[in-house]
Amino acid sequence: MRDLIHTLISTTIALSLLALFGAADLSRTASAQDGAIPAQLVVQTGHNGYVNSVAYSPSGKTIASGSRDGTIKLWSPETGLELLTIKVGTGYPNAIRFSRDGKMIAAGGSTGELGLWDASNGAAILRLKADDEWIKSVGFSPDGRFLFSSSSGGKIFVWETATGKRVGELAGHSRSVSSLAISPDGSRLVSGGETGEVFLWSLADGTLERTLECQKYGVRAVAFSPDGRLVSCGGAGDGIDIRIWDAEEGTLNGEFPGHGMPVRALEFSPSGRSLASSGGDSVKLWDLDAMRESRTFEGHDNYADTVAFSPDGGQLVSGSWDKTVRIWDVRTGTLKRVLSGLVNQVLSYAIAPNGKYLAVGGETGLTVRDQTISHNTRQLAGHLRPVIALAFSPDSEVLASGSQDGSIGIWDIGTGSFRHRLTGHTDWVTSVAYSEEGKRLVSADKDGNVKVWDLESQTVASEFVHRKYSAVSVVFSPDGNKVASGGQDGVIKIWDLGSGNELSSFEITDGELGFVFTVRFSPDESRLVTESADRKVRIWNTGSGEMTEVLDIDEDKTVNTVIQICPRFFEFTKLKMIDPVTRLTYSPGVNGRLDLRRPGENGYLASLLLFLGNEWAVTTTGGLFDASPGGREMLHYVVGLETVTLEQMKEVYYVPGLLQKIFRGEPLPKVGLFTSKDLYPEVAFEFEEESRRLSVKLRNRGGGIGPVQVLVNSKEVVEDARPEGFDPGAREASLTVSLEGAPFLAGQENRIEVVARNREGSLTNKGTPKGSRSSKVSGDGDALSAPDVYAIVGGVSDYTGDDLDLRFAAKDAEDFAKAVELGALRLTGDPGKVHIRLLTSGGGSRGPGSRSRTRRRAALRRRSSGRRSMTSVERGRRTSSSCIFRATERRSA
Repeated sequence: MRDLIHTLISTTIALSLLALFGAADLSRTASAQDGAIPAQLVVQTGHNGYVNSVAYSPSGKTIASGSRDGTIKLWSPETGLELLTIKVGTGYPNAIRFSRDGKMIAAGGSTGELGLWDASNGAAILRLKADDEWIKSVGFSPDGRFLFSSSSGGKIFVWETATGKRVGELAGHSRSVSSLAISPDGSRLVSGGETGEVFLWSLADGTLERTLECQKYGVRAVAFSPDGRLVSCGGAGDGIDIRIWDAEEGTLNGEFPGHGMPVRALEFSPSGRSLASSGGDSVKLWDLDAMRESRTFEGHDNYADTVAFSPDGGQLVSGSWDKTVRIWDVRTGTLKRVLSGLVNQVLSYAIAPNGKYLAVGGETGLTVRDQTISHNTRQLAGHLRPVIALAFSPDSEVLASGSQDGSIGIWDIGTGSFRHRLTGHTDWVTSVAYSEEGKRLVSADKDGNVKVWDLESQTVASEFVHRKYSAVSVVFSPDGNKVASGGQDGVIKIWDLGSGNELSSFEITDGELGFVFTVRFSPDESRLVTESADRKVRIWNTGSGEMTEVLDIDEDKTVNTVIQICPRFFEFTKLKMIDPVTRLTYSPGVNGRLDLRRPGENGYLASLLLFLGNEWAVTTTGGLFDASPGGREMLHYVVGLETVTLEQMKEVYYVPGLLQKIFRGEPLPKVGLFTSKDLYPEVAFEFEEESRRLSVKLRNRGGGIGPVQVLVNSKEVVEDARPEGFDPGAREASLTVSLEGAPFLAGQENRIEVVARNREGSLTNKGTPKGSRSSKVSGDGDALSAPDVYAIVGGVSDYTGDDLDLRFAAKDAEDFAKAVELGALRLTGDPGKVHIRLLTSGGGSRGPGSRSRTRRRAALRRRSSGRRSMTSVERGRRTSSSCIFRATERRSA
């Protein structure tokens, strides 16, 4: 052990990690033509579990976050967009670290697993099994050759990253080791745990140098200063939760009170002059020169569990139990960005028997989607907590929802209205199911109670207790005389509704995960089909209680077999659900997705995601998408670790009615995703105020150098800055653009944008952080007068024929025009600069600018044909602006 650890420090011979990474890169490169990296469509889902670990990459270009949702996500701190998601396997990551060169990410898991991933693409490098304890913390040696891990069993293991072999152990802790850190020079390791002691280890020979008494109630975090001279430890003490020690002398250098709650994470700033800590719902910064608190960062809605500095020390990133990652400006203390998503996590879902409606219950409520119409998604408000159980009535007109608030909601699907609420359960409602005639409902709760409801009287007709704290799923028999219940203990029971007696009971004994999600009778009631958390479907003989068959939920054979035995089983399953009309299957995917598959085919056809506020998106593995306006904001593409937003590209991959096309079996557009060799050019530019000249440098990144547009304050001043005869295949280009006469605002910040496209014009740098900058321009001669304001406001109440007329549109147009006029007068101070044209139908329109529908259309045509000349006047005078408004119906007729 001593020789091995000594080798870790003293040897200068590099192992062939390059070959390891080369293999990962080759496999990725081979998947695209000519070594190009293919783009991936990414949905910004964020984490759906506590964020308990964050880390900045050494380059500062990415942030890694680990969550109890079982994933690691990489983010761009510059844009706040997700780059990729790594599924860690079993359990969830407890610790994340980048290697010093930034090529590897290591994380420990709650099931004793360790993982190593390629930080450039998320590809798995190694999966290691430490023991059956939780991995609490990990750390790389400076050269990346060795990985250290600590566990809840008090063990510290040493692993060789090239081979995955466990090559050593540091023994000394008697209980859980919550945190470890490696000194910057790799000579020492510090560890702290539940006993409240901090151990300082020499890695030259693997010996324990000294023990520091840190926290009475346990140490949760340790850290080394950048020069390796100081060690900080934090946890829960008697009013002093953070201590700083001299690593050489073992003397106490300082103390801080902390947060009033246990300190969960510590990190020194790159300069070594500050210490960041997280605890409670805040992050604090401590000045090590003045030995006092210098700043508090507040904004998390739950425990701030982890914190890390950016490599330049200018930013702090924190992760919290509120499921967000936040980036803070260290100098000002302001929140720069929140890394999260708005996906409504899928906790339950159901398809109507007629196949028309899909209902999804999630953490943020209940959503119902009409699958026959692309843009028809409604959120139903009525439950106070997440919806975890759903069932449609046999006629598809009513939906029952069970919630963690202990109530059952009954909804009218046609109108989306709330009919009534059934109360009586004392705990989460875990399952609901209709009887065949639709007049009764059976429900189960987390406390083990089963209730049968008469829906006409809204009362409980009968009730049973499956087992205490166990009921999960319930269903009526086809004849309506019996109820079957399944529990988290793997027990299935059948009850007689007439007598209230238990008829039979059988139990899953062949698996560790017997948690029964679904129970369903065959039509003749001779068999019972169950689905459990081990992804197994079991078929039982109801007479003998014998288990006759065990099937894998993901096998096509299972679908065919179960449909023969119980055609409607898959209307109730939680792991996979078959649309009764199209026979396509839905199954829960990662981070709130519902994946749509066709039995017998590999891969999924599309994924449906539902967001807050009735927003949604449908995506395919080929990069096609359909989405609501708000859903589009949650989509972007990633090439390598570079993001490309929808604003930066043509509408090549947008397919309206995508899900409906898949349902109908229509062919989808065969459009290949772009690659890294199609990217827009890299742009750098400088503006010289005195000469009003813009110097632009462009570098071809594979996609060529297409048109180069220049805008000042969002107005185009140069359509294409490239000279005549320019070669779009040039590797580099330098352009000089005169901005004399551009619409600058004197003495104010002016935004200059250079929009560069690739050769095909399909990708652009528009909207990227480096695509624009602000410049303050001086000079009295450029002072601008107040702008002219042009507005056309239209509203139609009287439509052709008698089928549709509106009451308020024309009047609303008049009111809106008046509001615009008043606002414009306040802006300009001159009535002569305000030009408002009101165009309305005759019905309900009383304004002096009212026009008939025929005259309105003619006026709009004249306005449309005249807009170009108005725009040219605008550019010449730099004093006017134009806009068109249309009033739409806001109230029901």
